[in-house]
Amino acid sequence: MKKLTLLLVVSIAMGLSACAKKKSSDARIGAGSGGRGDAVASDGSGGGGQVTSNLNPPCTTQYPYARILQDSAQAIGFRASYVNYFSAIDTVANVESALGDLDGTGQTNATGVNTQFQFKVVNGQMTSSVLNLIVYDSYSTQSGNTPIQIGYSAGSNNSYNASTGQFSTTFTDDYGSVVVSGTVQGNVVRAQVLFNNTKSADNSALKSGSLGSFQTASCAVVSQ
Repeated sequence: MKKLTLLLVVSIAMGLSACAKKKSSDARIGAGSGGRGDAVASDGSGGGGQVTSNLNPPCTTQYPYARILQDSAQAIGFRASYVNYFSAIDTVANVESALGDLDGTGQTNATGVNTQFQFKVVNGQMTSSVLNLIVYDSYSTQSGNTPIQIGYSAGSNNSYNASTGQFSTTFTDDYGSVVVSGTVQGNVVRAQVLFNNTKSADNSALKSGSLGSFQTASCAVVSQ
C-alpha cells in the first residue's frame, strides 16, 4: 500500500512538472498585458495589441505587411534584440524561454517577423504614424497561443523631407522608445527599426539595438 501511495505521489509530481514546463512555453512575454506599446490588445488588456490604422494608404490590401527576416543570420540577430527589448519588462532568462524558434530563411511561413508601418503626409509634413510588429514563433502554432504583437498607435518627433524622401518617427512607451527611419524612393520604402530602453527588469545595463529592417511598396506606407 505504501509503495502504491509513493508511486501515485511521484506520478502526480511528474505530471505537475510537465504542466509547469508546458505553461512556461505559453508565457508569451510581449503578448497581451505583458506587451509593450500603447495599442489596445485583442483581449482589451492594453499593450502589445495590433494597431488599427485609420491612415488608409492606397494599397494596404495588396501589401498588408512586410517581412523583416530574410535569412538565418537575421533571425539570430532579431532573437537577441527581442530579448534585449523585452528585458525592460522581465529578466533575460524569462524572455528567452518564452520565445520559441524563428525561421529567417523564407523556407516556411509558419514562423517569422512581419511589420506594418504607415505614416501620413499633409502639406509635405509627416502628421501621424503607426507601427505594428507581429512575431510568429514556434509557440504561435500551438493550440491556445497567438502571435506576439507589439503595437504603437501614435508616433512623435515626426520628420519627412519631400525632396530626399528621408523620414523618421519615434514611438514611446513606459519602457523606452522605438524609432523607425528610412527613405521613400519612388515606389519603394526602406526602413530600419531601432529601440532604446529606459528601464531594466533586473537593474542591469539598459539595452538598445535594432529590431530589423524592411522594404515594402511606398503605397502601403505613405498616405497623402
